[in-house]
Amino acid sequence: MISKYEGDLLLTPCPTLLVTSKYDKIENVLTVAWAGIASSKPEYITISINPKRYSYHLIAQSKKFCINIPDRNLLQQVDYCGSHSGRFTDKFSDCGFSKIELADFILIEQCKFYLLCDVENEIDLGSHHLFVARVREKYSNSSEEGQIYRELQPLVYYRPYYFGIKEKILGEYGFSAHR
Repeated sequence: MISKYEGDLLLTPCPTLLVTSKYDKIENVLTVAWAGIASSKPEYITISINPKRYSYHLIAQSKKFCINIPDRNLLQQVDYCGSHSGRFTDKFSDCGFSKIELADFILIEQCKFYLLCDVENEIDLGSHHLFVARVREKYSNSSEEGQIYRELQPLVYYRPYYFGIKEKILGEYGFSAHR
């Protein structure tokens, strides 16, 4: 028997990302879990941010952001960047992040994969605004080309917990077609 559920919206997994932004010499990093791939050709990403967040205004004004994909070894910093405001502290410094400046973007050197994004649309959805952004360029901080999938130990967020997703491979895309 089913019953009506009144709690938080539950969808999993929610990728745990460090989103960097800058506008008018102000820089910030924010943890975002409400994000996803919107299109693969051309490549589009969406992120959802509450307008009360400090980074929201930087992204809304600059129309740019960088998605930095953190490893599980950055869990403490990821949590810090999602629970502290850049209005009151320099999260780059607090977390010991080394910055890579690339045109109008800031990349966090400690991450392994980066998506440089240009905002093309902003949709007010109530508590959050959805930024629809075209991926301008992708970069990897991997030891060699093609190794990113083996090296990256990404995190996902499932309220209120963080999880690693590479504990055990359960299958590979297209494997069910052969059964």
